[in-house]
Amino acid sequence: YTTGLAHISMDRIDVYPRLPLQIYESLAQVLFAQGHPQQALDYARQLCDVAPQTPGFQVLSLRALRQTGQWEKILKLLGSDLPETVVRTGIASVIFEALPHIEHQELRQFLEKLHARFVPPIPVQVEFDEKIALLGYDISAAALAPGQPFSIQYIWKALDSMTADYAIFVHFTKKGEWLASDMTSKIKRRLGFRVRQMFQQDHDLLNGAYPTSHWIPGELIREDYEVVVPEKLESGTYEIWIGVWNPLTKTRLTSHGATRVKLGEIVIWPKNGSNG
Repeated sequence: YTTGLAHISMDRIDVYPRLPLQIYESLAQVLFAQGHPQQALDYARQLCDVAPQTPGFQVLSLRALRQTGQWEKILKLLGSDLPETVVRTGIASVIFEALPHIEHQELRQFLEKLHARFVPPIPVQVEFDEKIALLGYDISAAALAPGQPFSIQYIWKALDSMTADYAIFVHFTKKGEWLASDMTSKIKRRLGFRVRQMFQQDHDLLNGAYPTSHWIPGELIREDYEVVVPEKLESGTYEIWIGVWNPLTKTRLTSHGATRVKLGEIVIWPKNGSNG
């Protein structure tokens, strides 16, 4: 029977096969809290040797390497290649706040280039229950006709670890039209009536490919979608409303007490009309 960090550290080669990975992870976190990043790194390395693709273990290694100033090893862990289609910052997120202090030029350039891909053209900074934040968005057109496509982009940030897999609702609602409210539109659809004063772009984040329960705190996510304006939509000015909800519990996250936030507006022209 052993107690304390010293015994486990001394005997770790012999007892490691019998220890759950969670114990080593906890030991590394305790060592961080006690101000021993190099010892924490020893545990993190062993964890990565056993499960090299586990983000939590990689984050532990990055934190220790950062605190000990081992920038070259951080670059090696992150990799120097940056795919053009990158949609999330992954484990690199834990290094972003250290950017002003990084003197390693190649690592600094890599992080700056990565971070630049997640700067929203239209910043908004909306937080939902201290779990997830919408940093901003972009939309390809300010005015459209029914049947026309447009692209929309969202930039998200994980504020904390999440156990639920959240989804997003995006409603384009005709301004000043009470019949286009969420509840009224649901009732009309259930009764078989066509809704001509609202359309939606509801979706799982990244189409479900990377659920929020896997997000790393501090991680940035970029989504890009193409939407088509419904053919029968009425002309007018439409407000863009967005929110976050849990599909299992049917509950919405809130921002300052509100369950949805207005992003902006777009104009829908008549079917055969123009902006002239």
